[in-house]
Amino acid sequence: MSVLDAPHFHDEEAAFTKLESIVWPNGPVCPHCGALDRIYSLKGVRSKPSKKNPNGVERFGLKKCGHCRKQFTARVGTVFESSHIPLHKWLQAAHLLCSSKKGISSHQLHRILKITYEAAWFASHRLREAMRTGELAPMGGAGSSGIVEIDETVYGRADTHPKGRSRFVSSTHKNIILSLVERDGSVRSYHVGGSTVAEVIPIVQDNVSRQASVIVRDVVWRYPCRGSGNVAVRIRFEINKGRTAPRWLSSHGWQSSLSVSLSGWRPIARFRRKQASGWHSTSITVQ
Repeated sequence: MSVLDAPHFHDEEAAFTKLESIVWPNGPVCPHCGALDRIYSLKGVRSKPSKKNPNGVERFGLKKCGHCRKQFTARVGTVFESSHIPLHKWLQAAHLLCSSKKGISSHQLHRILKITYEAAWFASHRLREAMRTGELAPMGGAGSSGIVEIDETVYGRADTHPKGRSRFVSSTHKNIILSLVERDGSVRSYHVGGSTVAEVIPIVQDNVSRQASVIVRDVVWRYPCRGSGNVAVRIRFEINKGRTAPRWLSSHGWQSSLSVSLSGWRPIARFRRKQASGWHSTSITVQ
């Protein structure tokens, strides 16, 4: 039996029952006035007739509050609100989006769920927005592992490099992706114009806690800065400003008390490349 054989993935009434158990674990609550009692279920109510559905569509899960006299469903206040997509297809889309390791495109949802591309795009963007964690706290702070791995990878052809132009052995024509990986925590990736102090330092200072230990591979910022020495040395100096103790570590390993390696960053880099090939269709821009 498949996971997708569950009733709430195929039956609209079962989908509303499932959503109500998640949204209202202790019973229905009116989203308009907050009442907990005198809430009634309305059965057999149908939507307005249309060309597609001359008899209308039955409104499952519809309830009415006895205090404010307003109607509502468990969709209100969720990403499923104000949508014509059936709830059971919303749940299928959420399951596919969360269980696909390499991500899933809106076109793929459109083909699988048999809905329009516009509806699939709308659903996928709403679901991704719902996955946001809100304000981003600095990585490596209190309550975390305290270790942040930083490195870069290159992918595809940058917009600044015209098509058909001869490519050299270097990676100057590719997009540079900077990733910050917190051990046993979150990942943040940024498209940067180059591996320079001006590009890297603001990102690190905005996203990494002062208490964090930073692991980086020295050769990652390998581009020399004319008249100012190696960029990696300058970045190390900038990061250590204001810190109580030096916390810049090298993956080449001079501190034996830590497992100094980029073991958390490398699979993320591979994932980003597969992700871009899969549902970003090899298109990476500054935006």
